[in-house]
Amino acid sequence: MSLRLASNHRTKRFPFSPSKSMLHKADEKLLLLNPDERKKIYCMDVERGKVVDEWDTDGYSLSTILPETKDSQTQGSDCFVGINNAGFFVVDPRANKKIVRTHQYNNAKGTQFKCAATTMDGDLAIGTGLGEIRLFDHATVAKSGGAIGSGPRAKTRLVGFGDPMKAVDVTRDGKYLLATCDSYLILSPLMDETGSHTGFKKSVKRAPLLLQLSSEDIVRVGGKVCFTPAKFNIVGEETKIVTSTANWMIVWNLEKLVHNDEAEVVITYQMKWFSDAVIADDFTSHAEGEIVLTMPDDVAVYHCK
Repeated sequence: MSLRLASNHRTKRFPFSPSKSMLHKADEKLLLLNPDERKKIYCMDVERGKVVDEWDTDGYSLSTILPETKDSQTQGSDCFVGINNAGFFVVDPRANKKIVRTHQYNNAKGTQFKCAATTMDGDLAIGTGLGEIRLFDHATVAKSGGAIGSGPRAKTRLVGFGDPMKAVDVTRDGKYLLATCDSYLILSPLMDETGSHTGFKKSVKRAPLLLQLSSEDIVRVGGKVCFTPAKFNIVGEETKIVTSTANWMIVWNLEKLVHNDEAEVVITYQMKWFSDAVIADDFTSHAEGEIVLTMPDDVAVYHCK
């Protein structure tokens, strides 16, 4: 991928394949992370198709970026959240020093933060390479940061099944969390049993649901499962979960998983085969059940019922 950087009336070309991209400022900008320049964020003007700015991160390495709240990237918000192995911070491109609030821990081996998601209120869920998920409330994220070692205690720490988390997503209201591991998904209820608070506010321990393919379907997809980051739909109330592996898209019905009246939850899913490998999938914000599928040489739109 060759991107053009316009700066100080000079233009230069430099090739890199972004390790992460995120739409920003009501979809006017596209933020990019360069795996070879982990202490910079590149800002592309979507309409012009050029990288028009680059922001230093005050020496902090970056592994991923995400919106400050679930919907902020479509609403013109300036600030967003950055994650690295040792903690998280808030970025404000308008400030002279772009990193405005920092929360870093002493031992990156003990944190291994890899992926994250936010709720509508700005509560933060972080997945780790240790197979854990840590939940922080918005007030904690919004506090002024301190020196390295000042990282806050999570309100809730969820322990998975031992495999690294490759992606997490949360519902807008923070009641459910979805974690992606290579061969399975974890759906965790975050509301306490009395309905008084979520795990972002106080510690909550609820039994998660393990979402995986049947042994017959594992053979059907080629004998090995490697899920793409699973996500909730983003139009209206969350009702579906989508992921993919190889040439297959898989969709779970969230309503049936969490509102099942049976004594034992029956986990079912839909599968759809495509002629090419599905390397990414995401619900659109335009219509309920509309999914954009990215393939090596094509992009397709699928409407899930």
